[in-house]
Amino acid sequence: AQQAPAAGPLWIRSAPVPRTVPPCDRCGAPRAFEFQIMPQMLHALGVGRLRASDDADAKRKGALAELAGAADRVRRDAARSEGEGKEEAERLAEATAAMARNAVMEDDGDAMDWGTLAVYTCTESCDGEAKARRGVGLGAYVEEFAWRQPPL
Repeated sequence: AQQAPAAGPLWIRSAPVPRTVPPCDRCGAPRAFEFQIMPQMLHALGVGRLRASDDADAKRKGALAELAGAADRVRRDAARSEGEGKEEAERLAEATAAMARNAVMEDDGDAMDWGTLAVYTCTESCDGEAKARRGVGLGAYVEEFAWRQPPL
């Protein structure tokens, strides 16, 4: 269920929080808070098992294995598609995995730990057909803005 328009994220503390949210990269419309991911998701992702090890490489490999699994699921769906849709789905699987991999590796020490993740989406509900300013070609999928509040 979508939250009321005036609702916002439930922050775990008063700072840091984003001062501004950038406008949509595709159409320039403002973005609004859509949903958040709470730290309980870390347990569902199995991050606790990775945190038990002090080996940073093991953490990376585990996170990348999760990403590879997600990309494989998209590829399986693509295999069921035909023609141009199949090529687009395969390309999307690669782009999704690359973007997620970059996001996981961005903050090496605790990238898979957060206080909350707040996701903001375009208020005009871009459909992915508009010409992108940054050249992001994800078909019907549009990159949105997510903000990570660090853990306590």
